[in-house]
Amino acid sequence: MFGESAGAISTSLHILSPITRHLFQRAIIMSGAASKTLCTSTDAESVWYERAVAFGCGSASDGTAHEFTPEMIECMARLSTEDLLKARGLGLSRCELDLMIDGEFVPNNPLELLKSGDYKRDINVLIGTVDNEGSMFLGSFIDPIKFNKWQPLPISYHDAYEYAISFLTGFHRLPHTGSQQVVDTYFNGLSNETNHEVLIQTVGRLVGDLWLTCPTKLFARYIHSGHPKSRVYEYYYNAKSTAGHQLFCSDWMGVCHFDDIYPVFGLPFQEYDRYDRRERQISAQMIDVFTEFARNGQPPKQSGADWRPYYTVNDNTVIAPYYEFTVEPKVNTNFGLNCLFLVLLSKAVIKCETKNANTIVSVRVTNGLITGFADQLYGVKINAFLGIPYAEPPVGDLRFKKPMPVREAWPKPVGATKWPKACIHA
Repeated sequence: MFGESAGAISTSLHILSPITRHLFQRAIIMSGAASKTLCTSTDAESVWYERAVAFGCGSASDGTAHEFTPEMIECMARLSTEDLLKARGLGLSRCELDLMIDGEFVPNNPLELLKSGDYKRDINVLIGTVDNEGSMFLGSFIDPIKFNKWQPLPISYHDAYEYAISFLTGFHRLPHTGSQQVVDTYFNGLSNETNHEVLIQTVGRLVGDLWLTCPTKLFARYIHSGHPKSRVYEYYYNAKSTAGHQLFCSDWMGVCHFDDIYPVFGLPFQEYDRYDRRERQISAQMIDVFTEFARNGQPPKQSGADWRPYYTVNDNTVIAPYYEFTVEPKVNTNFGLNCLFLVLLSKAVIKCETKNANTIVSVRVTNGLITGFADQLYGVKINAFLGIPYAEPPVGDLRFKKPMPVREAWPKPVGATKWPKACIHA
């Protein structure tokens, strides 16, 4: 099993869940893991209770223990889209970005499950993170104008520092003193003379470390310590593409979240003219690494050197070797322990299957006809359907309600030959 970002967090939850942990033997976790405290339904209700009061749909004295009254829910349902969007101005809550503890699939907070050893312990895991996990999120969660994807505004050292402080104290509600110490560590050596893109990337790196990098590495350390037969391997992706603007990542964002997905799925071969020879080498190399790990539970040697798993010295000190994917070869090798690196050039190649998108296929389901396309995956013919609607849109009477299955027949065939537009949580 493997996943990236939300998929990585989901993969780690399958390792923790008593319902699914026995269904697989290996996992690849890319940029994200469930190793922190999640929200309960009570936490989420409290957040939206406070916002309902702010919207004028109740007062602090309404309800008991932050329970919504029917009148409050009716008032919220009458709010305009613009009013609801103003909720972002009240500050995002981690409950809007986290999964929930349901008591079954996720029986307890992930960190408590890890501390108690209540997870799949005899497992091999490959984890990976990129150089700047947080830069692509700055526009969404801090300031969409200052951190515009295509044209960010110049910011001063003071602005960048305050953005970092407010992120820690506001979004994560960390104490100001501790937050200042963390930010001082990241901003050490920077000044008013520092280039504004460096300042922006520093804020992004702090955000990414807190959200994604540190939880991933912490999860890996628990897996390593949980069973003597478990093996944890790590890579660090630091290869900025020359292919121009990627789907999510602009040039100023550095090597950002999702950048390692393109080579894993062979995009440098599928869009051959957009990528250079070295990027195709990296893509072939990563595909080889992922395939070998899936088959045998460990990555292959790189230029004759073993890819070492985590190991422990002096009973409690975890040493975490990693392999760094880079565009430019480094001195010696790309393997590293702290500040030591190793270099490698892979000669592996892949054979890419081509999609015959002109062959349309249809299937009839309860609500009507869906059209997809015929495809091939590793020589196997399949029919693909992308973005099948499963629930009524959450508008009108369905706002703030549980998802409702599609109720009426579709008046015409639903096209599922390409992914529909999706929000950031999709």
